[in-house]
Amino acid sequence: MRQYCLIVCFLIFGILFVPLSTAAQPSSQSSPNTPPRSKSRDANSAVRQSAILVLDSAIDELREVEDIQARVSMTETIVKLLAKSKHEHCRNMLDSLFDNALRLQKADSSDRAGGSNTDSILQKIIQIAAQLDRKLAQSYIDRYTVKEDRNGGEPSTSAKNSPRMAVLYIQLATQLFEKDLTLALSMAMRSLTIAVVPDTLVFLATLRKKDIVHANNFFTAALNSVKMRQGTDVNELLLLYAYVFSPTRIPVVTSQGLGIYSVPAYLGIAGDYAADPALARQYLSITTQVLLDAERYYPGNVERLTAGVVGDFCLVSIMEGQAESYLPTLAQTLSTQRHVLAGYLQPDGRAGLASSIDRWNTMPNGLNLAGKETVAAVDYLLQRADQVSDPKKKDQLYYRAAMIAASTRGSDAAFEIIDKVSSEYREEAKQFIAFDIAVKSARSHQLEEAERLAQRDHDLTRRAYVFTLIASSLLDDKSRDAVRATEFLNEVDRLVSKLDNDAERVAVLFGGAAVASRLDAIRASEFLRAAIRIANKTQGFTGDTRIPRGLNIGGFLFAYTMYDDEFTLAEAISRVGANDFNETIVVIREFKNTLPRLRATVALCDGILSNTSIRSKAHASDGIP
Repeated sequence: MRQYCLIVCFLIFGILFVPLSTAAQPSSQSSPNTPPRSKSRDANSAVRQSAILVLDSAIDELREVEDIQARVSMTETIVKLLAKSKHEHCRNMLDSLFDNALRLQKADSSDRAGGSNTDSILQKIIQIAAQLDRKLAQSYIDRYTVKEDRNGGEPSTSAKNSPRMAVLYIQLATQLFEKDLTLALSMAMRSLTIAVVPDTLVFLATLRKKDIVHANNFFTAALNSVKMRQGTDVNELLLLYAYVFSPTRIPVVTSQGLGIYSVPAYLGIAGDYAADPALARQYLSITTQVLLDAERYYPGNVERLTAGVVGDFCLVSIMEGQAESYLPTLAQTLSTQRHVLAGYLQPDGRAGLASSIDRWNTMPNGLNLAGKETVAAVDYLLQRADQVSDPKKKDQLYYRAAMIAASTRGSDAAFEIIDKVSSEYREEAKQFIAFDIAVKSARSHQLEEAERLAQRDHDLTRRAYVFTLIASSLLDDKSRDAVRATEFLNEVDRLVSKLDNDAERVAVLFGGAAVASRLDAIRASEFLRAAIRIANKTQGFTGDTRIPRGLNIGGFLFAYTMYDDEFTLAEAISRVGANDFNETIVVIREFKNTLPRLRATVALCDGILSNTSIRSKAHASDGIP
């Protein structure tokens, strides 16, 4: 109760502080000697100080939140904003959070899924701590890797060399990259002593953009680390193969043969480039040594291979073509090894395996089915769809091709491909591809096309989402039209009353508030208050506005989540708060539940403290009266 009173006091102070600093000083404001810019700076400074006080008080209230993942998310933002001004309070907050996560892990130790989840939470807390204090992060790593034995209760260090520690070290390295390159490289090298993981590629790509020499040296260290481990996990070697030979496509061995590994964080920064001949020869030479080790396939050793003989067969097969180009003396050796490994394989699985390798080898150079959309990708997917016999797999390939065609060839081409989908999925596929095109059209300012498709959508929430996107686009400098934007917001408001699901009504209203804040502060506040009123009646509302939609074709889900990374509660609060911090604080207190109230508070303060002059910029760019 005492903490709650303190929080209220701080909030009241935050509400009163700005008017006392600006409007309630007639002598200073009326002085002709006070420059307008100075007044603006004083007002911004007062708002920032209020935001710091409000956010600092929220740290204590954060302990009341039971959802530890939500606490971690808010803690990350708070540390980013208060690391310098409230360092000790942030440290105490992290200590409490880490202790709670350790207790939760111990309680969940009998539940494998729960334990895995708490592991990721603990790793995230360590990453946040690294931003605040390097020594604090190291102390958490030490506590994380020295755990109590689940049976006897004695300390053990078995976790120190687990793959998840490799992930933790390399993720920390990537996060520390811009702040402390020396520490980042040290962390990255520690990860290599354990394993090469997909995040290793993310670090390599990040490093390559800054310093290609450092990146290539790190690659060499990674390759030698795999050699030291005798290459028992062939997918480590395949990850490094991608860095040299196919930077936009990552090969991976699965139960169905050779496939493409999707690593979203990597695809966002990786670029296509030609292989460096020196690196290519290095990779081929060292990897061949690993694969031709005379004892590798002895009984007792072959069982240690993570992907078995199948994995080695796949790697040798794709290396063979590269050897012909970069190290011809090895080509015949690899060809012979491929035939030897084929003898270990079961005849019934050999054909399917060979087919997956052939698809990899004949795939156009630079083709990236999980990244940049290209005409080549459409042609490849259509070709694959015509070749497969499984009707569900065929439908999946046709739909993926239609999605890419919508961006590269236009809506007519996309709908033409959808007509090839089987009758089981065709009508639903048409609805989702129309929604997909409408969303892309709204974002690329093809507003008439977006409106036409949205008007035909029977899913009213999807329609409201597209209308919100259109209204947002109409407020961009490229096509600013406040009158039309208002009309679309009015339509969004009308659609809310027709929705049956309260959670979806809340999401749509927050989206409306986010866009209206760029146009009319009063209208934005109305959207915001309406959203909070309905949220208070919605059981279990946590502040998460994501609205899931998806097309399931043969067990593969094409997800179209709305109000996920845009038009969220956080964006609405941040934008509305940029117009009037004090009023928004009052509105936020209308949340009955602690979690959404805290999320809104953190979002508000983030919007203020992340930009030193957010209010003046909002007025200048969006024309708010």
